[in-house]
Amino acid sequence: MSRRKLNIINYDRDFINNEDPNDVLRFFIFVEENHLRIRDENWKMNAQKNLDLWDEYLREIGLPDGATRAAAVDYVLDHVISKIYSNNEKAKSWWSEKHEKEMAELLETLQDSLNPLNKIDYNSPEFMEKAKSICSVLGINTDYSNSMVLMNAACTYILENLNEKVLNSEKEQSSELQYSVNQDSLIGMEPPKQAAVRLAAVILKLTSIEQLRKAQTLINEALAEIQRHTIDTTKKPNNSQVQYGRMATAETRRRPNILITGSPGTGKSTLSQQVAEKLGFDYIEIGKVVRENQLFDSFDEQYDCYVLDEDKLLDHIQDRMDSDDGGVVVDYHGCDFFPERWFDIVIVLRCPNNILYDRLAARGYADFKIKENIECEIFGSLAEEARDSYDNEIVHEMQSQTPEQMDENLNRICEMAEALRK
Repeated sequence: MSRRKLNIINYDRDFINNEDPNDVLRFFIFVEENHLRIRDENWKMNAQKNLDLWDEYLREIGLPDGATRAAAVDYVLDHVISKIYSNNEKAKSWWSEKHEKEMAELLETLQDSLNPLNKIDYNSPEFMEKAKSICSVLGINTDYSNSMVLMNAACTYILENLNEKVLNSEKEQSSELQYSVNQDSLIGMEPPKQAAVRLAAVILKLTSIEQLRKAQTLINEALAEIQRHTIDTTKKPNNSQVQYGRMATAETRRRPNILITGSPGTGKSTLSQQVAEKLGFDYIEIGKVVRENQLFDSFDEQYDCYVLDEDKLLDHIQDRMDSDDGGVVVDYHGCDFFPERWFDIVIVLRCPNNILYDRLAARGYADFKIKENIECEIFGSLAEEARDSYDNEIVHEMQSQTPEQMDENLNRICEMAEALRK
């Protein structure tokens, strides 16, 4: 043993005589009373007279049997020192954690006090007015009485429509527009009327869907007027070309056109074919038309599908959709790029997530595709897309999970279509 070790445990002597049983016993009693404290007072009184009790005590704290008196003293001394250091480390660790927690709370409180957002009264009339002003600028309905709903809508709109990707895309389109104007002014390019029509289409692409809907009728009327003043009446009309003045509308169609949309797995194709067959309408499965006529830009390996070229598709089916006869059932999982005038009835099929999951898994969809479609269904993305693209009076959501619901949907759609026949 060393004097330093005895000083660590605050023993009042610098030396222990291992040959003296009383000196060793005195050391053991000091250790028990001041450090280990694993026996009561009665035991200590008996242990002062009976050394056999100490043999049991030492075995309990880990001393091997048969150890000499000197080895026992060294073992107990090291055992106590180890416990002292262990307690000090625990105390240090506890204090450090407590200190760090207090400092973190203090810093958080300080940051909160400096954050201007915490000084806003979100229920005040002033905040409501500011929220309505922001939504009004963005073209969002301000009829809601909850200011936080308005701010959430504004933030969602900004996130989806004013992010860096969208702004860069609009910048590129603006550059293309400038290039188009310069090119059209060159000698030998397309006639002014066609250039004007194409330029108008490019400009319209830069506007919002809502603006497109409002401007669509005026554009069609303007194009018809242009044709009326420029057409050569001495020639027979070419019926293979689009006649701008003869674009059918809900008022002129003899039979209604129907769009059936929804997430994959909701039963669009089955219902669309049944409706077309029962009403005697034409059936257009957009996916099949795209594949058979190569109306796509490329093939997406990750999603295992073709990337639709919307312009090619619209050009391909425009004559049929603009026919005064009408009577077309269109089946597709998207709806926002079709002209609003094409449809008189828009059906959005819905399905519970658990059933939709099983249907998509049975089709062999990859997990990430299933997840994306389930999320789309949870948030009602296609229903919202339909309401944003068409008059809400013609948009109908229908549940499609049981055979009974599917039969009911078929009958309801046919009744609506028959009511619109002329």
